[in-house]
Amino acid sequence: MNRKIIGRREEQKLLKSRLASKDAEFIALYGRRRVGKTYLVKHAIETARLRSIEATGLKGGSTHRQLEIFIRAFEKAFQPAYPIALPTDWIKAFDLLTKAIDNLPKSKSFVIFLDELPWMATQKSGFLEALDHFWNTEWVNRANIKLIVCGSAASWMLDNLINAEGGLHNRLTISLLLKPFNLQETAEFLASRSLRMSPGQVLDLYLIMGGIPFYLKAVEKGLSAMQNINQLCFTANGLLYGEFDRLYSSLFKNSEAYIEIIKVIATNPQGIDQVTLEKGLKLTASGGTLTKRLSALEAAGFIISFVPYGREKKGIYYRIIDEYTLFYLRWIKPAINRIKLATSQANYWQSKCQSASWKSWVGYAFEAFCYKHIDQIARALKINTGFNVGTWRYLPKSKKEKGVQIDLLLDCDDGIIHVVEVKYSKNLFRITKQYAAQLGDKIDTFGEQLKIKKDIYLTMVTVEGLLDNSYADELVDDEIILDDFIR
Repeated sequence: MNRKIIGRREEQKLLKSRLASKDAEFIALYGRRRVGKTYLVKHAIETARLRSIEATGLKGGSTHRQLEIFIRAFEKAFQPAYPIALPTDWIKAFDLLTKAIDNLPKSKSFVIFLDELPWMATQKSGFLEALDHFWNTEWVNRANIKLIVCGSAASWMLDNLINAEGGLHNRLTISLLLKPFNLQETAEFLASRSLRMSPGQVLDLYLIMGGIPFYLKAVEKGLSAMQNINQLCFTANGLLYGEFDRLYSSLFKNSEAYIEIIKVIATNPQGIDQVTLEKGLKLTASGGTLTKRLSALEAAGFIISFVPYGREKKGIYYRIIDEYTLFYLRWIKPAINRIKLATSQANYWQSKCQSASWKSWVGYAFEAFCYKHIDQIARALKINTGFNVGTWRYLPKSKKEKGVQIDLLLDCDDGIIHVVEVKYSKNLFRITKQYAAQLGDKIDTFGEQLKIKKDIYLTMVTVEGLLDNSYADELVDDEIILDDFIR
C-alpha cells in the first residue's frame, strides 16, 4: 500500500532513523484518539519495507480475546504451515514470537507493532510483566528488533511506559507525542483530498473539529464549510453528533468524572483556577485525584494549564483547547433531542452561525486556536529569541478602576513584550474610538501594575486584517492575519 502522509516531518524523520538503526529500539507513540498514530507507524514500516507483526488491542476485551487477536496477527505475519495453538499467557505468546523472529535473517529489521497497548494490557493479564521481561532479557539483545507501541490513553502511556518507575523505567529509546494538525497541515490535508477551500473556510472547519485527520476525512467535496458542519454535527448520522461520549470513554476509565471536569472548565472560556474548579465538582475529590485527572486531560490535549503573567506558581489556571469538545458542549449537546426527533436539519447551522451568541463564542474559540499556534505567531512576529507565553488579568480594586484582560502575551528575551489582541471577524476589523481607548488603558494598566520596564508592542491577530484608520496606525505595532498561519 502506497500511503501518502501530510506533515509529521519530524516524526517521520525520527521513525526512519530508528527503524534503520543498528540497535534494538523500543519506541512509544501516544496522542489522542483518531489523530493518525496507526497511519503514521504503518507508513514508516511500509516506507522502510520491513516485515512486521501488527496487533491491536481490543477495548474491553478479556486476556483470552487479546491473545486470540495476537495469534491472528502472528499467523498473518509468519504464515505458519499449521494453525497455532492459542497461548495460555503472554509469556508463552512472546516466547513464540521471539523464536519466530530468530528464524528470520538477522540483516533485516523486524518490527513488533503493538497498537492500542492500554487496551491490550488488561488488568491482571500479566501483559506488562511479560513485555518487561522479554524486552529486558531477550529483545534488547537483538539488534534487528524494533518494538513500537501506541496508545490513545495518554495518561496510561505516561504512567506505565514513558514515566514508568518499575521494570520498564528508562527502557524506551524514544517517545513521541503526535499532536493534531495545525491549520496549515489541515489545509494541506484537505487539498490532498481535492477539497479546495479558502483559508476562511478551512478555519471554520478547524474551529469545530480541530486538526484531527479522521474527522477531516469526513468533509465532503462540493459542500461549503457551513454545509459540512451541519451534516457532520447536526444530523443523527453525522460523525461528530455522537462522537463525544465515544471519545472520552475510549481514553479514560470513569469517563464521567473527566467529562464533569471538562464541563466545569468550559463554563470559563478564558480559564478557571483549581480552587474554583474544585467547588464545581461532585465526582472528583480535591487533591491528588483531581490533579492526576487534570494531568491526564492535558496529556491528551484537551486542556492546557497556565499561570497568569506575574503570578506565583500556585495560581494555576486551566482552559479547554480541544476544538471539538468546546463546540460539542456549546452547540451540539443542547440540540441533541431536537436532532433525534427532527427529520431534517438542513438549515439549522445556517441560522445558528449568524446569531449573536455564536459571534461571542467564536471569539473565544479563535483565542484557543491562537494558543495552539504560538509557533506560527512567533514566526510572523519574527521572534528569534527565547520567549514566555502568558495571559494577564487585572481585577479592579475600586469602582474608579476598570478590569483588564490580556488574551495573550509573549515576553521575549530581547526586551520586548508583545501584547496580543485576538479578534475574529469575517471582514476587516475596525478599531473604533471607544475600542482604541480600551486598548490604551489596557496597555497602560499592564505596564503600571507590573512595573514593566520592557518595551510593550501591541499585536492584533485577525482573520482578514485591520481596517486602515488613524487608531490602527497609532496603536498597532504588528498585524497577523489568517494567511500567516497557512504560509
